[in-house]
Amino acid sequence: LASCSSDHTCRLWDVESSECRFVLDGHSWSVRHCSFSPDGGLLATASWDCSCRVWDTASGRCVCILKEDMGSVESCRFCPTNTILATGSKDGSFRLWDVDTGQCVHVLEGITVFKPFDASSFSPDGTLIATLPSDKECCLWSVATGRVVTKLKVDVKGVAFSPKGTLVATWWDGAVTLWTTLTGECAVKFRGKEYIADTCVFSATGDMLASCFGKKCFVWNADTGQCLSVLDRHEEKVSFALFSRDEATLATCSVDATCRLWNIDSRVEKERINRLWRMKRREWMNAAHCTGIRTAIAA
Repeated sequence: LASCSSDHTCRLWDVESSECRFVLDGHSWSVRHCSFSPDGGLLATASWDCSCRVWDTASGRCVCILKEDMGSVESCRFCPTNTILATGSKDGSFRLWDVDTGQCVHVLEGITVFKPFDASSFSPDGTLIATLPSDKECCLWSVATGRVVTKLKVDVKGVAFSPKGTLVATWWDGAVTLWTTLTGECAVKFRGKEYIADTCVFSATGDMLASCFGKKCFVWNADTGQCLSVLDRHEEKVSFALFSRDEATLATCSVDATCRLWNIDSRVEKERINRLWRMKRREWMNAAHCTGIRTAIAA
């Protein structure tokens, strides 16, 4: 598990032992987001110091620094099929990078990164990337050409492709909408009795979807929109969630400086990584990402 924070560092954790393996220290400002490469061998970190760093997870060594005149970097995400990395910046642009060469291959212009962690998503086959030009629109771009393929008109603060790539999820506070990728038509829309979606993530098969809002995490049936579980033990805002590969466990990450592992069916907390580091006045966990390699998270 990787966690990044406002103390300028990113930490790699062994989920089985709850021990920190590496402290990745090199950024000069808050680290806002992190993303593992498809094989788990690399980790990208996005920072307000206007750079994105790529680290070797086996040694904790920085192998590449991606930096252009692009303002504070709010998000980063690896393409699932190759070494392309997407970064989102406060200057209103997304960049696609070749990690092997360190070169920027495309600049996707005119994008407002108002919700940095969920402002982009690659399709599973790596041919498309979804971004949010504004809070009223979601665009699907061709990774090969850097051009817009489809536009979805909807109130939106986050976007994610389903694992099969046939659906695109968009969300805004009180609702989650699933769209058909090929046609851009609405497939299903579901709501709760309260605000339900500040961030969302699909399970490995796409059968379930978790949405986080405030101190709660909601688990949904992605086909019907039925709410399966409400996980509400965190003391502060839940900023991130991640399913295990067998879909039996859900990890939630919170600004209360804990990660909790839940049994989805029983809603029982299986394990808690408590106070991941000594908290200072304005330091908190910004995001977390899991390789899915450790058995505590992945089957």
